[in-house]
Amino acid sequence: MHEPNVVKLLERLKPSDVVLDVWGWACPFNRAQWVIDAGPFETRGYYRTFGGAESQGGDRERFSAETWVRQDICGADGWPWIGGTAKPGTSWRGPGSAGSLLV
Repeated sequence: MHEPNVVKLLERLKPSDVVLDVWGWACPFNRAQWVIDAGPFETRGYYRTFGGAESQGGDRERFSAETWVRQDICGADGWPWIGGTAKPGTSWRGPGSAGSLLV
C-alpha cells in the first residue's frame, strides 16, 4: 500500500474495527485481524527479500496463523465470511465481531 494511505487508514480506523487484508502475503497490513491470500502465513513478508517493507500498519501483527485464510481470492469457492461477496467500505461480520469495517 502507498505509505501515505497507510497513515490515513490508521487514522480512520477505530480500535474496535476488524480489518481484513486482501492479498496481504507479500507485505501484510499488521492492523488487520484477518488476511486472505494464496500465499502461506509462514512465508509472509516477501518484500523484505529485496529490500522492501516486511509489513505495514504498525509494529504488532494482529492477525495470526489461525486468522490467515490461504485461498485464491478470485476462486470459485467464495470468501468464508460473507459467501463470496464483499464491497469495500461496507460493514461485514467476521468471526467474533459485532460489526466490522472492510477496507
